[in-house]
Amino acid sequence: MAFSLGGKPDSISCYTSGKLDWHPSSSIFSGAGVSIKGALFNYGANWETAGRWSVEVLTKKNRYILRPMESLLVQKRGAIPQLPVELDDQIDKDFKLGLFRQVDAFLGDRTKELCSIGEQVSLVSTYNKMAIYK
Repeated sequence: MAFSLGGKPDSISCYTSGKLDWHPSSSIFSGAGVSIKGALFNYGANWETAGRWSVEVLTKKNRYILRPMESLLVQKRGAIPQLPVELDDQIDKDFKLGLFRQVDAFLGDRTKELCSIGEQVSLVSTYNKMAIYK
């Protein structure tokens, strides 16, 4: 999702530490980079603690926060409160977020709306780098 918003990484630096029985190569992930669109980005995850998925998109005027991913908050520049944005999201409450529309696009032969296998394959080396897989 982040790469579809900001662009695929042009350069990326990745760091990991920790391990889990089910994922011995790492459990804490951190990194930053520049996308092919020129957007700076950073990421972090810690599988050893509590938390949830989130994405933040910063513009010159606002910070948009998807946390949890099913909701949207906006923080205006120069303001402290993060205000909820009303969304027409009942379908995402009734089904797993994004699942209904993904299946609908697939069954409706609107595959251009979906990430292609080729796009996923082109990012495997980035995913491997993020996890420090050899």
